[in-house]
Parts: sequence; C-alpha cells; structure tokens
Amino acid sequence: MPNSNACLCVALDYEDRRSFLATVKNFEDLDLVVKIGLRLLPKLRTEDFEYLKEQGIPFFIDAKLYDIPSQVKSAVHAWAKLGASYLTVHLSSGRSVLMAAQEAAKQTDMTILGVSVLTSMDDAELKELGVEANCKKQVRRLVSLGLSCGIKSFVSSVAEVQAIKEIVPNAFCVCPGIRLAGESQHSDQKRSYTVAEAVSKGVSMLVVGRSVYQADNPRAVAKKIISEIS
Repeated sequence: MPNSNACLCVALDYEDRRSFLATVKNFEDLDLVVKIGLRLLPKLRTEDFEYLKEQGIPFFIDAKLYDIPSQVKSAVHAWAKLGASYLTVHLSSGRSVLMAAQEAAKQTDMTILGVSVLTSMDDAELKELGVEANCKKQVRRLVSLGLSCGIKSFVSSVAEVQAIKEIVPNAFCVCPGIRLAGESQHSDQKRSYTVAEAVSKGVSMLVVGRSVYQADNPRAVAKKIISEIS
C-alpha cells in the first residue's frame, strides 16, 4: 500500500557552500529534509548547521560512519550537538559499533540510520567482497543485526523495503537512488526507482539528489515531488 506518511529528503551534493545556502533558503517553507553528504561536508561551517537548526529545517548528515566504537560514539555526540536529525552508520561496522552509536543517540533527538547495502552495489560486487549472500539476503542479515542493537531505521534500496519490514514492521525506511518518472537510471546507481515506485513500496523517506539540485529550479522540482508523495 502507498505510504501516506512518506517524506522527501533532498540530497544537496553541491561542491560549494554558496550554492548550498542559496538553495536551502528557497526551501525554508517546504516540508522536507536536507541531506548533507561527504562531498559538501568539508565546505560547510558550524554557523551553517546552526542556521538550519534556527530555521527549523531538519538535516541529515550522511557520514556513513565506519570506525571503532569510541570514534563513532564521539561523532554521534558531535553531530547531535549541532542539531542533526539523522546520521548514517554502516551496519557492517559490527555489533560493538552499532551498540555504541545507538546508546549515544538515546541521549539526543537524533536518529541513527543503519546503512545496509549501498545502491551502487549488486550481487556480483558483494561476492567480490566475500559476501556469498545476494543483496536482499545481506540486507536482511544486516537489518537483523541492527535491530538487535536497538536500531529501527535503515537505509536500503526500494527493492529491500518489503524484506526489511518483514523483520521490523514499523521500520523507518530511507531509500536513496530515487529518480523522477521518465529519467534514466544514473550510471552509479544499480538499484534505483521512481518516486511513484518508492511510495507504492512503503518507503518512509525518499532521497532525491541530482533530479533536484541540478535542476534549473530546484524549488519547483522539490514541490512537485512533495505533491506526488502526498
């Protein structure tokens, strides 16, 4: 069934701070989440995160943490202090890391998002890494691990949402690799879906990047997607 509670997350993968701030200011009255990834993070300042917090714009730090427990725990505290609503941690980083991340997040308003299998990967790439399970089986395995550590929010492709909800019925499912109807699949995304397909599968948060931030009018495209989700 369609997910009437789904929301839009716009990945603003700009390479400069000015473009990011200009676009964010045009989003101030829109009901969406802003995702900040590895490309943009080094360009921003503490005051930029404070601005987002002051304007009430939820932001998602896509750091995809994969490190020892103490480092991850410290990172959770640091991003929570800056006001982040969401922070990604690789489920494959293991139980001790996930427990540390979730325990640190309990003391904050931030949600840990467990990253399962990247949408840029397929079964062949998993096998090359020594993982014999296919993408769906590996996602199920990682989600089960995350759940045992107290994590109930996950990042996957749309293809794995149903499998995740069989394990965690009330899971908050975040799916990147979402494209507009009529757009071709991006070259670095092997498991991508349209907005309509994502909504029909029960995705909680649709992450859309290039379709919005590379558009001539990012605000108009974002509004159109929000309308389609609704």
